[in-house]
Amino acid sequence: MSELDWIYQRILMCGLVSVRKALRLGEHEYCKCEIEHLHELPTLIGDENILRHRYYATGTRELYKRCLIMIDSTFARDHIETAYVGYWKALDRILENEGA
Repeated sequence: MSELDWIYQRILMCGLVSVRKALRLGEHEYCKCEIEHLHELPTLIGDENILRHRYYATGTRELYKRCLIMIDSTFARDHIETAYVGYWKALDRILENEGA
C-alpha cells in the first residue's frame, strides 16, 4: 500500500465516523458536504494517475471547504481542523515531490 493510499483510507475512515456522529447531532447539511467530499476517495486508492490526485488536492478540497463555509457549522469547522489538516499536509508534501 502506498502512502497516498494510506492517507486516503484515513481520510475516508475519519469522514465516515464524522458522518455517523453528525447524523446523531442532526447536522444533515454537514453530512451532505462530507458525502460529496468522500465519494470519490475509494477510486483514488491504487490509482496511479497523478492528475486525479492533484485534482482532489486542489479542486475537491476547495469545493468541500466552500460547502462547509456556506453551512456555517461549528461541528464542521471543528471536524476539519482535527481530522483532515494533517492528512492534507502529508498529501500535499507527496504531490510536491511528484512535481505537482
